[in-house]
Amino acid sequence: MKVIIEFCLALLCFVVAIIPIGFLLIFLLLGEIFRQIIRLYLSLKYNQKITLVNGSDAIFLFSKQKTEVVGAVCFIFQGQLNLEAAKREFRTHWTDPQLNGHFLHPKLRCRPKQVYGYFYWIPEDDFSIDDHIQQFDCKPPENDSELTEILSTICNQYFPDNISPWKLYFFSLNDHPEPHYAFIMHAHHCLMDGFNGVRMIEEGFLDKSSVHYVTAKAATANNISEPSLKSKLLLFFITLFYTPFYLVKLGFSKDVNSLHGPKQCGKRFIGCSEQIDLKRVKRVGKMVEATVNDIMTSCVTAALKHYFVEQDEDVSKIHAQSPIYLGLQKAGFVNNMSTMTITLPVGRCIEPLDRLRLVRKELLHQKRSYYYYCVHLIIEHLMPRLPLFMIEPILLLNGSTLVNTNVPLYQTQCANKFGDKVKECFIIPVHNSNMNVAVCVTSFNGKIRLTMSADRTVIDCAEKIEQFLASCIEEFDILDNLVKVNSTNLK
Repeated sequence: MKVIIEFCLALLCFVVAIIPIGFLLIFLLLGEIFRQIIRLYLSLKYNQKITLVNGSDAIFLFSKQKTEVVGAVCFIFQGQLNLEAAKREFRTHWTDPQLNGHFLHPKLRCRPKQVYGYFYWIPEDDFSIDDHIQQFDCKPPENDSELTEILSTICNQYFPDNISPWKLYFFSLNDHPEPHYAFIMHAHHCLMDGFNGVRMIEEGFLDKSSVHYVTAKAATANNISEPSLKSKLLLFFITLFYTPFYLVKLGFSKDVNSLHGPKQCGKRFIGCSEQIDLKRVKRVGKMVEATVNDIMTSCVTAALKHYFVEQDEDVSKIHAQSPIYLGLQKAGFVNNMSTMTITLPVGRCIEPLDRLRLVRKELLHQKRSYYYYCVHLIIEHLMPRLPLFMIEPILLLNGSTLVNTNVPLYQTQCANKFGDKVKECFIIPVHNSNMNVAVCVTSFNGKIRLTMSADRTVIDCAEKIEQFLASCIEEFDILDNLVKVNSTNLK
């Protein structure tokens, strides 16, 4: 019944918007011609072929803040730091490989540049690996708190405008009896998504024989294969049909709460939770027929409820953007993803198991719907052909409170190419100008960790990040105990 109602509403919106859609198609054609003319002009100016930033990459360049859509992948290695050897490996596997006279990963040597509302990859004037791989200037951290402060400092750094937006930082640790060092990949989301970032680190720095990771198919319940030409055409027309309804729906789903709305300052607080045994989470999931992602999303939802209660806000539900890995191409410096808008029940009177059921039902509904296909096609084919001044009003329709993502990492004790064992691995999430908070769930070597990023206009101290993440862990403990009690009663 819900699908029929949505179809009828989409039909109504399409009929009302059919004339504007006609003008939109004409404008898209003109926009494509205009941006290609600019590309030819830039190619002549720089005396080399200039490429356009595609839609999946450009969507992350629309943010007004320079640090919000910059994430980090963090590794802790047991071993002695050898910076020059690390540079040599990344030159060999990342920046220097060529195919038919062209660099295999050209984005690593190019900077994104906006010209008349469109984005292009402009080669660096004088590429040097030393600009991108450095030993971070800091006192070796003595504990997790000091390490988190260093991560916050790194994540709040701006990239120079004249280089590609990625850096690899190394620094030693002091909180272990044996030598340990940290490796941080600090990169703008326009270069790659989190799953591809992890895979490319595997290609460039890890011993592949020691790596076992969750495959793309296992990572998400909605992995899709490369569609045929007929399917692509069908999806294109479905997207045109549903786009007016989708935009109207976005406009009416704006959240009003203290975590959404204030203008961002561009500086973030970063936090990491304690680890949870993955076997415990899977055991709970097996008992209630829920996935790991369902359970952890429910825990984040409960933490949001506690936060709003403490802030004395009467909020019954919020919206979140949940990225989906599409897996349409092999791993690389690319963004193979879409996103779905999910509704999270943060009401005060909902019991933990009931909240988990509601979250699971919502996630299943969104995964089975057509919306994330439409979003992917809109991002990939429509938005890059519109100038920035037309994109910004569309982005304002997104009224979600947070980004909630799940990135599976390596599931065994792996090592780098020098034999240094990976002791910890996790991801710092990103958000954009419209969403002030992001939470990421990562699993590594049988352990789950939550990380959080929040703009300082909505979270005014690092302690609130720690409290929020601790609340997520407490909610899981409650779910675990409830499932044990129910299991005992059934026996």
